[in-house]
Amino acid sequence: MKRLLLWFILVTIISCITISCAKKKEDALRILIWGTPEEVKTVDSQLESYKKLHPDFKYKILHRTATFFDEYLQLLFMKDDPPDLTYMSKEWFPFYAANNLLANLDEFITKDNSFDTADFYLELIESFRYNGKLYGIAKDFTTMVLYFNKDLFDKEGIRYPEKKMTWDQFLEIAKKLTKDFDNDKTIDQYGYIVETWLLEVAPWVWQNGAEITENRQWVLGDKKYRAKSIEALKFIYDLIYTYKVAPDPKTLSQFGGLNLFMSNKAAMCTYGRWACLEFKKIDNFKWGITHIPYKEKQAGPIFTVAWVIPEKSNNKELAWEVLKYFVGYDVQTKVAESGLAIPVRKSIAQSSSFLSSAGLPSSINQFIFIEALSYSRYLETVPQWKNLDHAINVDLLDPVFKENKPIDVCIDAIQKHADNILK
Repeated sequence: MKRLLLWFILVTIISCITISCAKKKEDALRILIWGTPEEVKTVDSQLESYKKLHPDFKYKILHRTATFFDEYLQLLFMKDDPPDLTYMSKEWFPFYAANNLLANLDEFITKDNSFDTADFYLELIESFRYNGKLYGIAKDFTTMVLYFNKDLFDKEGIRYPEKKMTWDQFLEIAKKLTKDFDNDKTIDQYGYIVETWLLEVAPWVWQNGAEITENRQWVLGDKKYRAKSIEALKFIYDLIYTYKVAPDPKTLSQFGGLNLFMSNKAAMCTYGRWACLEFKKIDNFKWGITHIPYKEKQAGPIFTVAWVIPEKSNNKELAWEVLKYFVGYDVQTKVAESGLAIPVRKSIAQSSSFLSSAGLPSSINQFIFIEALSYSRYLETVPQWKNLDHAINVDLLDPVFKENKPIDVCIDAIQKHADNILK
């Protein structure tokens, strides 16, 4: 009885605070983003361009680093003071959608004859649906490709990697390109850079016929996939510790994967299009891109971030107009030319604006990024992902790749932990 009374008092207090603190409609549209100072400047310039078309438009950019972004966004929701328009990662999206914190964009699209989703990649539209309703529209995206140093391949007389490169073929190439030039038992040139965060690990699991999540459940250690999951993680582990064709996590943390590739100390690496921002600065060797290796099947991740409108925004109509501008032709053309990501509109992604982006070598076949969509996918996440994400690192990735714990033990530990979280 006492607990029920306390709950009633708490609800009453919160209701009173919510009513008394209900914010008035502000003139300035509040837009929350993360990213580097350069990205903030880019978004600001896009908003200034919108302002030229709409002189009365006012806006305020709120910015947090990606590391603390979700915590800050949750705090704003707890204060009943969400932004009017915000970035939303694919990982955290189900939590906000499941708790009815986001506006249903289908309602805007239905009554807006100027907005047609036909020009958008279907995968990007469908990825931000929850229980059939659309809550976000991707601002840009990238698939994963294999970057390789053409000069190092030429030096060893190795043919450039092709679209259909198996794990075994990939390993043999990586071995040939791994060098200890002075025989001091320290690797001077790695064949490949292994990244051990989840979306870099996921494609190896998928390529081997296993799954990580399925029907909003964690299944990496499920008996249906356990053996293939162990085999996939062991292959990655062996690249580092058995074959020594890739730097260990400590070395990678010290030097950085992009820097190792750019300094001729690694022959191959797998990243999204964001790596092009740095790699286009390379002037001491030739490089190229191709499709990532495969085993049972080709599989790779899609990286994306959406624009969403919080349900409690008092400026939802204006937020929708600005969201449309961000995914419209003018801004998406600038996305194409930036070298950072792939436009969400097919007509722009498959035009010279993207395929001949300024700053990248003309020999780079950028259509490979788009071809990779045919076998790429999202990692299905769940509303409890924040807790699960922590468990993935603590129970699985760090113990396996940083602490050399047995893979089967770690896969069983994360399966048990995840089952408890998802219950």
